[in-house]
Amino acid sequence: MKFRNLNNACTLVESSEMKLLIDPWLFGQLYHGSWSVLDTYIHSNQSVIDHITHVFISHIHQDHWDIDTLNKINKDSIVLIPKYGFNNVIKNRVESLGFSDVQMIEVGRWFNIATNIEGYIIPPLNGMAQDIDWYEKKGQETSIAIDTGLIIKDSDSQTCHIILGDNTPYDITTLKEHLPNTKINTLWFPYNGFAQDYPLCYDDLSVSEKQKISLNMSLKREQSVVEAIKLIEPQYLIPHSSDFILNGKRKDEFLLVHDNEFLDKNKYAERIEKITDIPSYALFAKDYIQFKNDQVDILIDDDIKNTPNLAIDSITLSEYSNNQHIFELLDVALKNMVLRCERLNIPIDKFQDWQLKFILDNDTYFINFEEQIVANHGDNNKKTLTLITNKNVLCGILNRELHINNCQIGCFLTWNRQPNEFNKWLYDALNFLHL
Repeated sequence: MKFRNLNNACTLVESSEMKLLIDPWLFGQLYHGSWSVLDTYIHSNQSVIDHITHVFISHIHQDHWDIDTLNKINKDSIVLIPKYGFNNVIKNRVESLGFSDVQMIEVGRWFNIATNIEGYIIPPLNGMAQDIDWYEKKGQETSIAIDTGLIIKDSDSQTCHIILGDNTPYDITTLKEHLPNTKINTLWFPYNGFAQDYPLCYDDLSVSEKQKISLNMSLKREQSVVEAIKLIEPQYLIPHSSDFILNGKRKDEFLLVHDNEFLDKNKYAERIEKITDIPSYALFAKDYIQFKNDQVDILIDDDIKNTPNLAIDSITLSEYSNNQHIFELLDVALKNMVLRCERLNIPIDKFQDWQLKFILDNDTYFINFEEQIVANHGDNNKKTLTLITNKNVLCGILNRELHINNCQIGCFLTWNRQPNEFNKWLYDALNFLHL
């Protein structure tokens, strides 16, 4: 069995009876042009992804099922998707591209990928992310979690591999429940958590404050990874699922705010090997690790150790519908958000001490969550989350032409937060503030 990390979480697994592509993203400009592919080797070597037999899509974020990449894959491939209701969005879109065999796979159960190869989908381990300890102490309200991982067991090579993708193992208790009772040969895990806009886009913070917060978050994140490594005791470690180029106005600050030891996959492989004393490899598209006949072959091409940063200065957003007044749009969107939160068990009372403030060019609006109203004036006694953008972008979000989570990942929204406290339920609810 042979493994290659083609870009980000996109991993190619080959055996004598299958060619599995995990989380395909090799070509597209994502999140409205704010993300570009880091490893472009496949662009001039597309034969690498010929004759794919299976595709696994771990979750709904665009960098795990890029349309431009899927369009280049043969349509008789079997597409495997975790069986969650919200993943029907992926299923419907993939089928519209011409894939006829799209299978929704139960999470937490072994299934056959090929004659001698089994798979097992690991459920989300990062629902509350760095707030997991607080979450467990405070109660069991539903948390939105979408990331999954995949275990692959190969009877031919007598090996077993865990590929986590974006599924950072914060929830060690759940991870224990889903580990196979066998030796793990490789553990693939995300080596940073920089696919988010905090602290980068929170401009009430200074650059030095952002740097400190980013490093502290990386170190806390690493603690959970190290704990998982101690539990799993894999033969090899493969950091992956954190490779992208950020475009737009934050591109330079992105490199300044985030510590290079966590940004650079090569440096992180060296770092985690020193911490765990387990051989660790930064694999790129030319590289591979192969298990065959009790032998392990590892090929690393030194020519691609230093990938240049080709970020561009700006991104261009389409013009979105704004034929209604913002106040009216916000009022309807707030009512819809309340109904969706009730249906999804997101407790609004947990963030009633917050208000949401919008600064749009020359206009300002407030949402009071306690009174569930939109207003032109705020409450000085409320904690305040401020979104600074323009009318076009906000209309796109409210009209569902943009998704706020994609905008956050793309880092083109600007925020202030007073006080600087994270409220998980508030941020979950914002995903449902639209028509």
